[in-house]
Amino acid sequence: MPVNRPGQFQRRQFLRTAGGLALGAGILKVAGAWAQTDPPAAAATRPALRQLGRTGLLVTDISFGGIQIQHERLLDVAIDRGINLVHTAPGYGGGRSMQLFGKVMKRRRSEVVLALKQSPVAGIDAELRALQTDHVDL
Repeated sequence: MPVNRPGQFQRRQFLRTAGGLALGAGILKVAGAWAQTDPPAAAATRPALRQLGRTGLLVTDISFGGIQIQHERLLDVAIDRGINLVHTAPGYGGGRSMQLFGKVMKRRRSEVVLALKQSPVAGIDAELRALQTDHVDL
């Protein structure tokens, strides 16, 4: 096993960091392209809706996850463009993701199916407060 010198990345750490940066750059590129698309063209490319298992919920075939969200506008653009399945978790961005989602949920909760990746064993009261809603769908 190779010795790790100070200042060197381990392979897994490098791949995780590089993958996160690539994903973030891709999301920003897509969001920028969406933001520049005029509404009639954007409406023609809305994601398809599908029933989620046996829940009866109709959700878009693509979701928006907030693991690296840096600004609430990104979630607004995703919803504007038709994505209705959004998800976050308390550990995403050290809680920052839920705070940003909360700002958007306060205004747009009725437009989305909100999923929270959280074990219900400990309860979710703090998460509901952060999300500024009284319920999650999943």
